[in-house]
Amino acid sequence: MLSGSFPPAKCGVGEYVCQLGRALVRNGCDLKIVTTRIYESQENLENLVHIEAVPAWDFMHLPDILRILDELRPDIIHLQHGAKEYGKNPMINLLPALLTIWRRWRIVQTLHEFSLNSFLGKLRYFPCIALSIPTIVVAKHYPISVRSFFSALTRARFIHIPVGSSIERSKACPEKLQKLKITFTGDPEAKLLAFFGIVHPEKGIAEFLGTLAKLNENLVSAVHLVIIADLVSGNPCHDEIFEKIGELALGSRVKVTGFLHNRDEVADILAASDIAVFPFRSGIREGNTSLLAASCQDIAIVATHPTLRGFDHEMKMTFVAPADEEKIFLALKDELRSPHRVSRRATPSWDDIAQAHIKVYEASVGRR
Repeated sequence: MLSGSFPPAKCGVGEYVCQLGRALVRNGCDLKIVTTRIYESQENLENLVHIEAVPAWDFMHLPDILRILDELRPDIIHLQHGAKEYGKNPMINLLPALLTIWRRWRIVQTLHEFSLNSFLGKLRYFPCIALSIPTIVVAKHYPISVRSFFSALTRARFIHIPVGSSIERSKACPEKLQKLKITFTGDPEAKLLAFFGIVHPEKGIAEFLGTLAKLNENLVSAVHLVIIADLVSGNPCHDEIFEKIGELALGSRVKVTGFLHNRDEVADILAASDIAVFPFRSGIREGNTSLLAASCQDIAIVATHPTLRGFDHEMKMTFVAPADEEKIFLALKDELRSPHRVSRRATPSWDDIAQAHIKVYEASVGRR
C-alpha cells in the first residue's frame, strides 16, 4: 500500500491508512506500507511491515519507488490519493499508469477527496481516472462529481467503501465527563462547543468566532469553544484565528488543546461537550473523519452542508447552509436552549471495511 502520510503525520489519509492497515492484517493480509521516509517505523502495527520510502514523491525519486516495489513483488498495489506529502507534483497521479505500463502490476486506488479540489487539482486526477482500474471512493457522491467533471473520459471502476472512525465512543462515566467539561468552562452551568479536526481556511473557524461572540451576547449561560487541534503561530490561517479571539475578547471562552495523540482523550472531550460544530465554508462531506468521531458520541452536532437543511432524522444531526452565519447562530441557540443527548447507530467497523477491501483485491488478482 502506497501512502505519502502515516502517523504521526497530522493527516486524515495517514490515519485512515493506519486503521485500515491494522484491520487488513487482522483479516489475514500480508501487508507492506510504502510511506514517506520520515514516517516509516513510527508506529508499530502488530505484524505490519513498514518499508522505508523516499524523501519526496516526485519523478526524481520514481526509481526508488520502483526498486522497492520490485523487491516486494506484491500481488496488488493499492495507492492512497490525497496525502498531503504528495504536494502538487503530478508524478503521483501518473504513477498508476506508469506501474501498469512498465510492470503490468495490478493496481487499486482510493480517492479520499475530489469535490473540494481546485480546477487544476481536479485536472491532475485525469491520468488516474482515465484508467480502467478499481477506484475505491469513501463517499457515494464522488463518482458523480468525477464523471460530471471529466465526462466520457472517465474509465475508472468505482467502488464505494465507507470510512470508519479512528475515534471510538467514550468510555468515561458521566461524572468524569462533567469534571472534564468544567476544566474547559470553569463553570458547571456553562455550555461547551467542540471542534475537532485539522484547522485550515476551509474549516471556517475564524468566521465562526463571530457566531460564538453572538451566542455569548444572546444567551444567559456562557458559551465556550474547545478546539481539539493544533494552532501554530506563523500559520496565516491560525494567526487570523488568534487575532479574532483577541478582537472579540474571547480569550476566556476559547481553549485549544493542541494535537492529541491519545484517541481516548479526544473521545472524552467530544463526549463532554454539549455540541460538536463543523462550520465548513463549503459544507461538510460524507465520510469526514472528524464528523464520524463526533457522531460516535451521544452529543448534538451542528454542521454546514452543501445540500442538507434542518435536522436529519437518520443521521440525527442538524445541517445549515455553508457561510450562513445567521442560520448557524440560530441552530446553535435553539440547541443550547434545550440540549439533549442523541443515540446514533454505529459507524462501519474497520474489520467490515477491511473485508470489503479484500473482496476488491481478490477480484483484481483474478482479473486480467
